[in-house]
Formats: sequence, structure tokens, C-alpha cells
Amino acid sequence: MHLSVPLMMIDYQQCDPKRCSGKKLERFGLVKIVPKSARWTGIILSPAGEKVLSPADKDLMKRIGLCVIDCSWNLVDDNEVPLHKLRATEPRLLPWLLAANPVNYGRPFKLTCAEAIAASLFIAGYKEDAHAIMDKFIWGHSFFQVNEELLARYSRCADGEEVLRVQEEFMARIAEPLDKADEPDFDPWALGENPNSEGPGGTAPESEPDADEPSDGVVAEADLAARLAGVALEEESDVSEVF
Repeated sequence: MHLSVPLMMIDYQQCDPKRCSGKKLERFGLVKIVPKSARWTGIILSPAGEKVLSPADKDLMKRIGLCVIDCSWNLVDDNEVPLHKLRATEPRLLPWLLAANPVNYGRPFKLTCAEAIAASLFIAGYKEDAHAIMDKFIWGHSFFQVNEELLARYSRCADGEEVLRVQEEFMARIAEPLDKADEPDFDPWALGENPNSEGPGGTAPESEPDADEPSDGVVAEADLAARLAGVALEEESDVSEVF
């Protein structure tokens, strides 16, 4: 399969490779591993970014490529992953999106490596490539369903500032329903059923053949940059559900 954008991944080898969506894409020949010491001048999804990814990154993404970072969310949270040492010149943040993987369905910012890549490709205008990435996962179509409106609006923006305005408008619109979460009878499942599980208290589907149920996510808690980050981070292999 030929993609329009070269896809790279910096792997800190802190997770179970059988549960890593990025590793699965590598096995399919869609992602290439690059060393941590390499100088990367293409787009890289990282909490160190000050700009939000937008369609303005389309040409650079096609010319040089897109890179994600694969490491432990827990270790990043403890400042034990030296992301500041990466030699990247064009770090970017992803805007607000919901995860659709079986572990973190419906949770903002908890994207797998594959979801982060697909989101970036879609926003930049490489929609066929985005769908090709998620077609490798039995739950992949759900990512585009739960983020249909936002992905479409982000992809029509001119630059990162406009992407942020769209995000802010959307967050303001959903703020009132989210405030209801403090009410005793609030049922988060009323916001939408997870098609990748049996429902409240249910279990995620069996792992895909030759692959993994997703365990990676996006670092999202420390500050504004981290909450918007597109860096794809692997969860510890002995943790079945986190965040």
C-alpha cells in the first residue's frame, strides 16, 4: 500500500509491542521506526509543540513526513521520558478529539498511535490515507464516526489559529452538557454507546488477530500543551484500562 505521506515513529520501547497500534502499522510496512537521536525536520506530534496541527502543514507533511512518539504515558507523566532531547524542528499539537479505541472509547485526548496519525492525515487533507490507516483495526471506523464533525471542520481551517477557534467554539457548546456530570443521576453512556464493548461494565472485544487491543494514548493532563498534545504514548502492558 502506498501512502501520500511518509510515516515515522520514534519508539522508546516502553510497552508491549503486541498491544501497540504503532507497532502493528510497522508490521504492515506503513510506519518506519527512526532513532531518537535523528534530526527530524518534518511534522512531529509532541507536547513540546507550540503550534496546533492544521491544513497549513500539508505540504511539509508530504515533502518530509509525519512522526509520532511511542512511549509510556506513565513515565512521561513522571518526567522520566526525555522528550526535550529530541531533535525536532516542527513539533505540533493535535486539537481536541475523542478516542474510539476499545480501551478509551469516548475519552478526549486518549488517542492511540494509529488514531493520532489518522487524525493528522485527515486534518491535513490526506483523508484516503487516514482511512487506510484505520482500516487496519476492526474498531477503526468508529474513530471517524465519533469525530466526524470536528475532523471535517478542522480540515477546512486555514491555519492553526483557526483550528483553535473551532476547538474553542466546540468546547463552549459542549460545556453545559459536561457540567451535568456532577449530577447524581448523570449517565455518561447516555452520550453515546460504545460499539466496541458490551456497554457499561462490559469488556472490550477480543484482540485482533496478529495484533493488539489498543494500549497507547495521548499524554493529556499536565498543562494546556499536554492536554492538546498529539504525541502517541504507550500504556504499561500490565494495565488493561487507564486514564
